[in-house]
Amino acid sequence: ELTPSAAKLAEDTIHYCLKQDHDPRPALTAAAAASNILHLMFNDRYNPNPKFTTAQMRQCLGLLDHCLARYDSIARQWDESKQWELISPMRIQECKERLYFINKVREAAEKTIIRLEQESKSQQASN
Repeated sequence: ELTPSAAKLAEDTIHYCLKQDHDPRPALTAAAAASNILHLMFNDRYNPNPKFTTAQMRQCLGLLDHCLARYDSIARQWDESKQWELISPMRIQECKERLYFINKVREAAEKTIIRLEQESKSQQASN
């Protein structure tokens, strides 16, 4: 269930993390928070009267994409400036694993939205 406090925490996390522009890791945290919001939106579909439309889900997916693009941009800057060399190999591996996982979640979320859109169109056509 998408509780106001869970949504607020995720939104606050995203806003805070996207203000950080000298380290790619907060953008990855923002992406994870956006994926959490999507998950909560998907779970809301099981309610008798869902609050979220697929358009709102797509908007959140766009935010997730923005966070991932920001991560990629800052990570490239870190590649060029050799900043990655200043953190431990374990932390670098953790970032790679988190990025991989978030990208997989993102792919699944997009497929879910497409399926929900198709179901909605099918229901409208049968009415």
